[in-house]
Amino acid sequence: MATNTDPAGPWSLVVPLKPLARAKSRLARAAGEDARPRLALAFAQDTVAAALACSRVRDVVVVTDDAVAAAALSALGARIVPDAPGAGLNAALAHGARSVRALRPVAAVAALNADLPALRTGELARVLDFASAFPNAFLRDAAGI
Repeated sequence: MATNTDPAGPWSLVVPLKPLARAKSRLARAAGEDARPRLALAFAQDTVAAALACSRVRDVVVVTDDAVAAAALSALGARIVPDAPGAGLNAALAHGARSVRALRPVAAVAALNADLPALRTGELARVLDFASAFPNAFLRDAAGI
């Protein structure tokens, strides 16, 4: 989801990330319990690094209570916001957006999944450029959902 109240300005991205011990649970069978949290962190690091490298992105706010993920993603340049609501995905996204708007009231804000290890900065820039033409926008996945 993207909300654009500042069409000329760069975007702030909100990336929700559940604790690594619970992340990517569907990979447990294939990757094993030991590798699964490391994969989730690697996915998040790739996603945040690509987002921060995108010319249309001003900042990335990661909403998480995981100390390991917070340290790793902060080291990349993300701002970490504790998951104070602790009430699931939608609450984390709303909390992250409020955190962005507390500093930049008219910021263009978009939500981004933490598990996009193949994200390319050019693709993200195209999506944000397209979304900037609308007050609210959603991007379908490859399956059209």
